[in-house]
Amino acid sequence: PITLSLAEEALLELIDHQGRAVKLADIEKAVCEVFGLNPESLQSQRKAKTVSHPRMLAMYLARKHTRLSFPQIGEKFGGRDHTTVIHACRRIEALRASDPGFEAAIRACEAELAG
Repeated sequence: PITLSLAEEALLELIDHQGRAVKLADIEKAVCEVFGLNPESLQSQRKAKTVSHPRMLAMYLARKHTRLSFPQIGEKFGGRDHTTVIHACRRIEALRASDPGFEAAIRACEAELAG
């Protein structure tokens, strides 16, 4: 028989224990603080790694922590196409695996969002 405790255990991953939803503004703030950028740079068309990597990370975190779709995230970050957001998410996963310094920056952003 299905009990309350069984249902809670089965849905544990879906339950938000923090009670606070992460908003896009929270993600922008965390990424800008960690990388020392202003929020406008995440919306810009600049392609320098000092801006593009944090922008891709913000897109990745938006996908991970919000219910926004790829097109919605792209629109929020300078009117980019949904395929740009997909590429950003894949690129962040690759950077995470290959660059320990970038992994540390990701963890710092995650800590900002959690705290």
